[in-house]
Order: sequence, then structure tokens, then C-alpha cells
Amino acid sequence: MRKILFFVSDMHYGRRTAGWNVKQAAKTIQKFQNKLLAIVRSEKATAVGICFLGDILDGESVFPFQANEQEMVGLEQAFEGCELFWNNLIAPLSEHADVHLDGVPGNHAFLKGAHPKTNLDTLLYRLLAERSKDNKRVFAKFGLQQTDTLEVKVTRMLNHDILIGHGHFLQARGGLPFQGTQVRVLQWLERWRQVRANVRVSIAAFGHFHRFSVFKVAGTFVLFNGTALKHDEWAITRYGSDGDRIWAALIVSEKGVDRIELLTCE
Repeated sequence: MRKILFFVSDMHYGRRTAGWNVKQAAKTIQKFQNKLLAIVRSEKATAVGICFLGDILDGESVFPFQANEQEMVGLEQAFEGCELFWNNLIAPLSEHADVHLDGVPGNHAFLKGAHPKTNLDTLLYRLLAERSKDNKRVFAKFGLQQTDTLEVKVTRMLNHDILIGHGHFLQARGGLPFQGTQVRVLQWLERWRQVRANVRVSIAAFGHFHRFSVFKVAGTFVLFNGTALKHDEWAITRYGSDGDRIWAALIVSEKGVDRIELLTCE
């Protein structure tokens, strides 16, 4: 029986660029929901797992004068972001399949003047978890106790052990992390085998770099998710081009990843 794993990353909700604002963000999420629903129907999938990979919100005071480039700051991003994802993605999908949620915080969504571990992404996840209590088909994990601030963790979702992290801690070469990631993923896999011998990480997923890539490391499917931002100044400055506006949906079965669907923002 097939199920769907969908990865959300680098939304930077609250930010404003030449081609990106909160209205554009809502339209983008609606497009993703429509594409996911088409896959659910074609595959007759019974469940959708959504992994949030961080930088969902843009945060505040990450760099000087950031607020001058935003439509929303602080807690407003988290509360409006909850409505955005719940109304345009999670609730509509739950009418057709069970929806499972988990995620990690990014390096962008910090709150000015708060404790360094206070992260708006984590607040967003808490709000989504509260909303899920009234919907019997939405199951929010998020690790909202001891592990709510972990930047990398293993989550059990749709019968798969998935290593998720934002990715800002990965060493990059030429601005891209793919080569260095292979060594780090092997180290993590070994660490988790020592802690929990029954863990079998079949998928590892990251964001942060706004570049899309897939490859395998020792049999583990490694995914770098793209960004939703349009006119992505950070990527234009770093790479000389916009970020990859691609989020991935993996069609999975008990055997592993059957195939990958690349969902674009267009």
C-alpha cells in the first residue's frame, strides 16, 4: 500500500521580495495542495506525511535591517503561518487521507531578544499541533517536549525512519553541501545504530541551501529540498541564480521509496 512523504522547507513566510509576499505564499501552498491531492487520488494513498525542514518562517533580526524586507515580524509570522498551512494544505488533505506532521527548526526563524533556542518554526509547530487535536485524521508529532529544539533528529513516519534536519550545520564546498553530506550522514547513521539498534534510516532530508538534489549514501535515500521563495536574493547572491523552487513528494511503500514526484511552485 503506497503512501506519500512530502517535504516543506525554506518558505520564509513573512518575507517580501520583488516576486514574493504573503498572498503569493498562500497561492503557492494551494498549488502544492492541489498537486498532492492529485497524487493521493492517482495512487489511492491512505496517508500523507509532511516533514517541515525549517526556515518555514523568516524570523526577525537574523541580519541587520531584515524587518525592512518583511511584511510580518515576530509572533505574527507564526500565527498567520499556522492559518496558512492548516487552511491551505493540512485540513484539505485530511479530507482524503490521514495526515502525519513532524519537523525541525531552521536557522532563520529566531525571535528578537528571546532565548537562543526560542524559534518561531517551533512555535508554528506547536500551533499546528494544537489545531490537530480537533481533527481525528491529523497526527502531529513534532517532539514538542525534550526534542522540540533539536536541529536534526530521526522521526518515525509512515513506517519509515527518516533523518530530518534543516541543514545549516552541513559543511559546504563551493556553496553546495552534497559532497560533505555523505560523510556526515554516515556518521549520523552509525550514531543512531549505537543509540537504537532497531532504527533503520531509509531516508534523510534537509533544506537550507535552496538547491534541490537527491542521491544515495550506503543505501539511504538523501534529499535536499528546494525553496518556495521567488526572486530569492540569497540564492542569487550565493549562486548567481534563483533558488530551486521545488519541493519533493516521495511515493513510498514497505519496500522503500518507489519514486519521487517533483512539485514546482509554478
